[in-house]
Amino acid sequence: RIWDKAKVSDKWSSIHSANMIHTKLRTVGVDMNSDQDDICAAFNAHMPDLVLTEHNRWVAEQLLAGFRPFLEDEWAEYDALPTEEEKAENNKKKPEKAHANICSNGILRKEEPGSPMKDEKVTLALIEIIEQKRKSQDLQK
Repeated sequence: RIWDKAKVSDKWSSIHSANMIHTKLRTVGVDMNSDQDDICAAFNAHMPDLVLTEHNRWVAEQLLAGFRPFLEDEWAEYDALPTEEEKAENNKKKPEKAHANICSNGILRKEEPGSPMKDEKVTLALIEIIEQKRKSQDLQK
């Protein structure tokens, strides 16, 4: 039901992220056949790099989808908003397909200190996806 209600751009984002699973696993020295504990340990050992990479992947995806970074005057309007919730809502309302998070990791951490947690959450979700895939394969056997 969640998938059916999702925007097309969110669906593509999920597909692109899922398509990176094998690459991310290889990057940290494991694969789909590795023990789940080894996958978790590898992800935890490399989490800072995986978080940076996830943000860069997302930025590239957004640029390909036609979004753009904020202009200088848009940053001033965004910075004036008092809460993270209002900033997130501001990003959703931009008809020009501008998004504040299309920026370097350094700027993002300054503007939105909680952002690395979002990228870590996405990265950790890959572990859950792998586990679910294994369970579904076991059921098919």
